[in-house]
Amino acid sequence: MTVETVQATLLAAGAVTAIAGTRVHQVQRIQSDALPAVVLTQVSAVPQNHLYGAPTLDSVRVQVDCYAATRTQCRQLADATRDALEAAGLDMELEAESFEPDVSEFRITQDFLTWT
Repeated sequence: MTVETVQATLLAAGAVTAIAGTRVHQVQRIQSDALPAVVLTQVSAVPQNHLYGAPTLDSVRVQVDCYAATRTQCRQLADATRDALEAAGLDMELEAESFEPDVSEFRITQDFLTWT
């Protein structure tokens, strides 16, 4: 699943769009957009090598960053994104929570593993 497919999956998830609307972006958040929002980044793509020729499968790690003005809303958005992506067959590998004091935003980062 590519970052584009992850984005389409989240935009099709009613629980995600109920919180973030269409503010699901790749690589960079549009700073003029209101919160909450989601940013998707492909962290890595590792070819799965084998003995019979060129790799035909990549292990792809996609980072999902959920941003919101309150911790509660950030948690709700992160839970909604996790539910949507796990229902689509992605496996969450880790989750981390932080606060960005310079802009007073909460962030929950989740890494998902998929195959392409």
